[in-house]
Amino acid sequence: MRKADKISIVVPIFNEEANINLLYKRLMEQIPLLDLDKYEILFVSDGSTDESENIIKSLGAEDNNVKGLFFSRNHGHQFALKAGLDNSSGDVVVSMDADLQHPPELILPLYERWQSGFDIVQTIRKETEGAGPFKILTAKLYYSFLNFFSDVKVLDGAADFRLMDRKAVDVLGDFNESNLFMRGLIPYIGFKTSYIDFVAADRHGGESKYTIRKMFRFAMDGLMGFSIKPLRMATHLGIWMSFTSVLYLIYVIVSKFFLHNTSPGWSSLVSIVSLLGGIQLVCLGIIGEYVGRAFMELKRRPQYIIAERVNL
Repeated sequence: MRKADKISIVVPIFNEEANINLLYKRLMEQIPLLDLDKYEILFVSDGSTDESENIIKSLGAEDNNVKGLFFSRNHGHQFALKAGLDNSSGDVVVSMDADLQHPPELILPLYERWQSGFDIVQTIRKETEGAGPFKILTAKLYYSFLNFFSDVKVLDGAADFRLMDRKAVDVLGDFNESNLFMRGLIPYIGFKTSYIDFVAADRHGGESKYTIRKMFRFAMDGLMGFSIKPLRMATHLGIWMSFTSVLYLIYVIVSKFFLHNTSPGWSSLVSIVSLLGGIQLVCLGIIGEYVGRAFMELKRRPQYIIAERVNL
């Protein structure tokens, strides 16, 4: 059974002043159970505007194993997670959120599963305390929709709470995409993976930072980043509409010259033109989304900008 010398715990945060101290306390209750020589807790502040960064500095002054990366501005949760992985140094790396919905008590089972030979141990959220029917339904629809279009399958409930071997973390470091979707990249890299179910607790303090706009963007990153099926569907739809238009044209010609029927009036014509115009705009939107993402990739801008480091 293998044993790590050091574990890194990466925690992306954005305005989590109500949770950091309690999270640190619970982590420090769990880390000794791993029987490791060294550890680090790496908080990545995604442009926090509350007291989160000051709390991290205070913890870092008391414990040199507490480290911090502070972004110059808000770059997004996925980039904060990526920055933490890039700057971690442990043989195994655990990523988790700061809102205590990811229980620190699960770190030991994750580590034990890694010891048995798995390179990635992925948690699956089976239930969230306090989650309403609407949130549960939209989450299931999202994963179903994503897996229908995507070439990489993401399990329903797969969270950003996972343990990874150093070699998997190093491979992820080679991905410098402008639109990150870590839940898709993890199965994409294809290491030996195990799964552990858990029930997510209700958020301890503060409020969720994922607005509807951010969730929609997150969904688009997952869809566009791992599939060109929307482009193919736009092509197929165009072919089908062209074929339907030809059939309708044949019908109009036959009705006028052979059956001596009057062609449909303006209302039907306007409806057809509007339908075709709407379909064309949707297809152009899909194409434009892919072109825009390709344009952003070509710029080769940094994924994130670090303004300050603590104990690093």
